[in-house]
Amino acid sequence: MDYLREIKKTCSRLGVGYAAFLLVGLMVQAEAGLILGVLDKMGWKGDWNTWIVLLGSIPMYLYGTLVCWLIVKDMRTPCRPQRQPFGAGRLVVAFFACISIMYIGNIIGTVLMSIVNGIQGKPLLNPVNELIENLDTWVIFLLTVVAAPIFEELLYRKLLIDRVAHYGDRVAIVLSGVLFGLSHGNFYQFFYAFGLGVVFAYVYINTGKLRYTVIFHAVINFMGSIVALHAADNIWFAMAYGIFMIAAVVLGIVFLILYRREIRLKPAMLAIPRGRRFETLFLNLGMILFFFVSVGLFLFS
Repeated sequence: MDYLREIKKTCSRLGVGYAAFLLVGLMVQAEAGLILGVLDKMGWKGDWNTWIVLLGSIPMYLYGTLVCWLIVKDMRTPCRPQRQPFGAGRLVVAFFACISIMYIGNIIGTVLMSIVNGIQGKPLLNPVNELIENLDTWVIFLLTVVAAPIFEELLYRKLLIDRVAHYGDRVAIVLSGVLFGLSHGNFYQFFYAFGLGVVFAYVYINTGKLRYTVIFHAVINFMGSIVALHAADNIWFAMAYGIFMIAAVVLGIVFLILYRREIRLKPAMLAIPRGRRFETLFLNLGMILFFFVSVGLFLFS
């Protein structure tokens, strides 16, 4: 079918854009590492972890997002999400669902990597935790609470969903979750990033407002990085944080069960036949390139 060929071309171009984002990020971080390595040999005594973030991670978002935008900016957006009321109650339900998904996804990723590392005889080391534990609080805040939510929501919700929403909510949500999860580049984060990407996509599609997902993303990152890191500084704070997280996870699961029938997915303007969806969306040159790059990140981490 000719229109399926066109959808494949669309997905391929998107795959190229998001692969470019990852590759640019790798190049920027490698360049930052080289610069710091040269400075180190010259006797520089600065904080390596802080400067690798300031010279590598933050510019990665800036340049990577710019390159991705240049690749996809001219693509059609015939059915971008329209601004519409969602309701404070539904936002609360979505937020607690995010907490549950983050917690459960983190457990799945940790258990999986425990098994893999056990088979390989390696210690269990989460690369994200290793990085964050060696950073000052203000650097963590800048990276995880400011830069990541803004740029990742622009990339994986706004740019992506606006260009695939006419294929139906289901397709847009799945693409957003899969690309968002794989772009994190490790199994520790993949499962909860995929789940969060699904919820964020649903919220953006049903509100047309990116600020909600940016706020959700920022609060969740804040709780999972700064709050979790400093909880160990005080036993009472650690207990309060633990109780809150358990209550939030339970509440999120209850909300998901109670409100699951209220989830509504709009039909497609241009539908992909059920048996052709995987092939059409993912078996194209651009998406295959993206998968190779992201798999490389998984293996490297």
